[in-house]
Order: sequence, then C-alpha cells, then structure tokens
Amino acid sequence: MANLASPSALGTFDNVDAVRAAYPMTMVEEKIGDLRELISKTPPGNSNHNTHIKDLVDWHKTKFSHTNDITDLEEVIKCRRVLLASVDTSHLHGFLPVRSLGFDLYMAFKCSNKMEYLDESITVLRGFLEMQCAQPFLFGLIEQLLASLFERLKLLGRTQDLDEIIKLFPLGVNNKFEKVSNRFAFSDVPGPAQRN
Repeated sequence: MANLASPSALGTFDNVDAVRAAYPMTMVEEKIGDLRELISKTPPGNSNHNTHIKDLVDWHKTKFSHTNDITDLEEVIKCRRVLLASVDTSHLHGFLPVRSLGFDLYMAFKCSNKMEYLDESITVLRGFLEMQCAQPFLFGLIEQLLASLFERLKLLGRTQDLDEIIKLFPLGVNNKFEKVSNRFAFSDVPGPAQRN
C-alpha cells in the first residue's frame, strides 16, 4: 500500500489538497486502489467504511485535478451518493455531503454538458433547503442553486426555473445568518439577460 500521510496528520483541508496535488499520478492511482481494497473489506455502516469512502472521494478529486477526465468526477459522484445514504440530517454538519454532491454534479455538467447532471444538481440542492441543520449555511447553498438554475434557464428557457429563481432571492437577502454586506450584494445579482 502507498504510504501517504492521512488528512488528520497534515492539518487543514487546503493543505491536504496541496500535498495531494503534488503526488505523481502513479501514487494517486495506487492510493485509490488501496482505498478500494479497504472499502471492499470493511462492512457498510461501519464508521471506517465511510471514512474510507470520504478518502476515496478526495483522491478521485485529486486525480481529476490532474486529468480533467470526467470519469474521475463520476467516481466522486458515485461515492458521494453512497455517503449521502448515511447522512444524519439533524446533525449540524449533515448538510455537507448534500452540498458537496450538488457542487460535484454541477461541475460534471460544466465538464460534459450532460443535462442530467445539472438536473440532479438542482434536485439535490433543492432538497438541502428543507434541512433544518442547513439553515445557518443557507446563503451559500442558495448561491449554488441559483448558479444551476440560471444555467438551465439560459439553456432551456424554462419559466419554472425563472419562478424558482425569483422565489430564492428573498431567502438569500433575508437570511439572518449571513452578514448584511453579503445580503446586500446578493440583492443586486444581475439577471440572466445581464449575464450573457
């Protein structure tokens, strides 16, 4: 097995990403193989199983940063879907896997232009609005959901998307958890006609 430092030993997530990006591709692929083997030997539901899947997500994202190959991002999405099944939506950070999956689906759409990724991104992020644990973090979600909706509106011209966009703006502007300056800037976001 590849002898690579664990994320907890390296400090912040940003530092881990920087360190991983420096690894040669052969080592990244070896680590992915090692994690797949560990996952196959660890029963689902076990906390180590989810930890290994989270690590696999990180290494596939590292590989994607090297290759820009959509199949690596698709592997990230598959892993995130597995993690989503075990999310405790009442926990303060229960929303993170949902938001991450929504973002990765949006990235997959931007890389592939496959509409199903954009549609699923919107569906996943929309579900996030309902999560009580997400309320303090709603502002960032709304920005992300709006990006997906504006993209689909631009491509398909669906009035339902425009209606949803209009309903989302007050949620961002009136979000009591966000700084007033960000809320004010949010209220002045240009519409799709101005973005072209």
